[in-house]
Amino acid sequence: MDWKGLLKELGPVLLRLGKDDLEADKVNLLKENLNLDIKFEKHQQEITDQSYYEEVLKLYFEQLGNPKGLVLDIRQKFFSFVDGQLIWKPNNIWYKFDDNFRLSLLKIYKGFYYEDDEMFSNGLVEIGLAKDLDDEKRKELEVLFKEHFGAGGSEPIHFKLKEFQESFYHMFKFFVDNSIELKSDFMFLGIYLVTLYMNLENSDHKLDVKQCFLKQYPQ
Repeated sequence: MDWKGLLKELGPVLLRLGKDDLEADKVNLLKENLNLDIKFEKHQQEITDQSYYEEVLKLYFEQLGNPKGLVLDIRQKFFSFVDGQLIWKPNNIWYKFDDNFRLSLLKIYKGFYYEDDEMFSNGLVEIGLAKDLDDEKRKELEVLFKEHFGAGGSEPIHFKLKEFQESFYHMFKFFVDNSIELKSDFMFLGIYLVTLYMNLENSDHKLDVKQCFLKQYPQ
């Protein structure tokens, strides 16, 4: 792990933890760059419509396409869902991924959900995880990532935080065992994913991850 880079980036995030709401200029960046029907306001209402969870999943993917930055904390407490529309009062945990990291991550997702193995493999190389691995280790890494994404590429799934933690552990063990240096962006991606899972595991139904992704990133 790039601890120096992580601490440099983590400091400003921690300083913002005491402030509840995202600054107006950052909210405007979301409005300008997200291709979703969202109201940015506070609205307390119990969520009963299961299609809410699909909208949050689409938001997770859509934020990765925003070059200006994203809100890492997408737990359910910041959302409502009224008449089919997502209502969001984002908190101030704002972060901007390195462009190469962000675009490479999107390439990995696209390779997986488009069923394009070459694109998937190239994304892992470009993000810095597979560039120094031999063919056998590279294939092992690809299998770990596909297992982490799970059956979501072919059928709807339940999101379970415990399963995510177990899967992430196996990937990080692989990184340690093969002396792969991780950029600080990986830690913030982990935070982003944890908050997503904390939200989506409240769903009573399985979610079609592939269809949510393809709605935001059609082939």
